[in-house]
Amino acid sequence: MRVENIPRLERWFDELGGLGPVVFVLGYAVAELCFVPAMPLTVLGGIVFGPVRGTVYVSLGAIIGAALAFLAARYAMRDVVARWALPIRASPASTPRWPSTDGAY
Repeated sequence: MRVENIPRLERWFDELGGLGPVVFVLGYAVAELCFVPAMPLTVLGGIVFGPVRGTVYVSLGAIIGAALAFLAARYAMRDVVARWALPIRASPASTPRWPSTDGAY
């Protein structure tokens, strides 16, 4: 993003009206889930919405993004992580520490 495009982006969020903050928060959460660096998005939130509202919207987006990342890791990626974390021939049931740590989370 270039500095010259910031006024255009501000106008776009203004044209969205009440949906502008919602779009920003959801976009921030999805970007965080996709490993997009948060710093440029955080600065953008402050520029577009001002320091107070921008901080609130960025915080909401970060919390929602972190919750989505946890849910993705816990449910959608559980088998991938289990295969990656365990030895090649060991199954989760045959590893003594796996059931205790699996139940803890």
